[in-house]
Amino acid sequence: MFYRKTTLLAARLDVYEVTSYAVEGTDPTTPWWFSFNITDDDGVRIYAWAHLPGVDEFDPIEFVIEERDYLDPGVLAFYRDIGGKVAKQAAFVARQLPEAIRNWHQVNADKAA
Repeated sequence: MFYRKTTLLAARLDVYEVTSYAVEGTDPTTPWWFSFNITDDDGVRIYAWAHLPGVDEFDPIEFVIEERDYLDPGVLAFYRDIGGKVAKQAAFVARQLPEAIRNWHQVNADKAA
């Protein structure tokens, strides 16, 4: 897994781009991106963006991995530990992203029905 800080052009967000590490459900020929932030109100905002096979090939899809405010101190400590190293952040997001992709497909299938 290789990662580097970059800007996601469409949204002009500071993110990390991950290459050489395919995540289940993503297009393995393209990178994926993530942002990991601990907020001032003891919350967490973790997002990922990825291209999905057979879905709009120009813009990556945004996935909310975690978005909560006022976390319990123990839970906040867990996220702070992950947030200390980009490699830990990337690994955490890579583990969570397949479930977010499955949920995205389910929501879109429900809308189409």
